Amino acid sequence: MSEKLHLQEPQDKNFISLREPWEVEYWTHTLGATKQKISAAIRAVGNGTKDVKSHCGK
Repeated sequence: MSEKLHLQEPQDKNFISLREPWEVEYWTHTLGATKQKISAAIRAVGNGTKDVKSHCGK
C-alpha cells in the first residue's frame, strides 16, 4: 500500500490523459498496462476510462 502514496490522482477519473509524467505513472499503475497500450486504446476507443479499461481487457 505504501507504494501508492507517491502517486498523484487525476481530478476526473472518468477520462484518461497521458500529458504529464505523473498521469502516465498513475494510469499505467492503475490499469496494469504500458503507456503504449493505453495510448493505442485511447486512439481506438477514445479517452473514457470505462472504454479504455474494456479495450485493455480490464
